[in-house]
Formats: sequence, C-alpha cells, structure tokens
Amino acid sequence: MIDRRAFLLVTASAPAAPRGFAGTARVALIGADEPRFDEIARGLRQGLDDHRAGTGIVEARVPRGDARVIRETAERVVREGAAVVFAVGSVVARAARAAAPSTPIVFLTPGDPIVAGLVASLARPGGHTTGMTVEYPELTAKRLGLLREILPVLAVHDPDDASPRQGLEAARGAADTVGVRPTAPPTATWRARRPAWSTGSFAATTPASCPWSGRRAWSWW
Repeated sequence: MIDRRAFLLVTASAPAAPRGFAGTARVALIGADEPRFDEIARGLRQGLDDHRAGTGIVEARVPRGDARVIRETAERVVREGAAVVFAVGSVVARAARAAAPSTPIVFLTPGDPIVAGLVASLARPGGHTTGMTVEYPELTAKRLGLLREILPVLAVHDPDDASPRQGLEAARGAADTVGVRPTAPPTATWRARRPAWSTGSFAATTPASCPWSGRRAWSWW
C-alpha cells in the first residue's frame, strides 16, 4: 500500500477539460460525478493539508461507467503534468490504467481488487497500480443481518462494475443465513444504470412501484 500523504485529487466535469495544474499540483483525482466524490476530495485535501504535503489538487469528474470519457480525461491530466492518478472505483481505475499505463495509479474501490482485475495480488499489485478497498464482501452477511434488524433494504448496484457485484452476490448467498428471502425487482429498480444515479430516477422508485414496498433503507454495492 502507498502512503496516502503522497497523493492528491482531481475533478473536471465530464465534458469540460480539467483545470490546468498550477504551482505544485502533481496528482489528479478522477471519479464519477456523484455526491461521494466531494467527500473523498475534501478528506484527501484535509489530510494533505494536515501533513503539509505541499501538493496541489485537480479534480476530474466523469460520467459513471463511461470508459471513453475516463480514458480521455486520464490522458489529458497526464499530459498536463499529473504524476499520479487517484482513481475512485474499479471502472475508473481500469480505464485510467489503459490510458496511462506508465503512470502510477492509486485506487479506492469496494470489494476484492484482485477479483475486480485491478491488481495481480495484494502482496505484489503490479502494473503501476495500488490502492485500498473500503468494503469487504465477506462482511455482507453481518451487514445484511444488522439491516434486517433495522429496516428491510433494497440493494442497488451498477451491473457493469465488478466491485459492487461481489457484494451483491455475497448478499444473495447470505440471505438464508440471516433469514431473508431476496426478491429481484424489475431491472429498472434493481439495477441503477447510468441515468438512474440521479435523484429524479430514485424518486420514481416509489414503494408502490417496488416489490419491496415500504423499504426506506438503501444499500449501495
């Protein structure tokens, strides 16, 4: 694993070019244009400030799952002087690696990075790629049991991303153990594809339209 103090983040709206590097900026953060991106950028920025790393931050927001835009963004920030790409999510990490194979990439992703195809092994990641995982599929049974005690849950995932699929499969396998019977709603409500990440799309998934009526808890895998 790489010391997180060494890295900074990057964001640019999907169609727009990222802001150029100024001063000591050396790291580009690339991630899907979602609320969590702001939280990650803010946390890393604060961490770097706390350790006086002296590294600037450039942020590059991209449409979720759009490999072409991600590759173009990665190529652009490297041309503009990024020494390291910090990728949020396995899809972003793979696309960035394809675009800039000689540039070090640090990823932040759920699930097993080996299964997601990001590293060869935990001991020797290879491919100028390293990072950390923030979610463990093997803990899904415990999470599901706790959620059952609080409220039933509707699991929403991106079917094109290998990392959240790990958690979903673990949830299905753990259902019997915790006394839950999984029910697959229609594709539009079970799978959150790219347009469905918007607030409006979730608002359309009302209890009346969802087989799991009355569910108020959301679990992201």
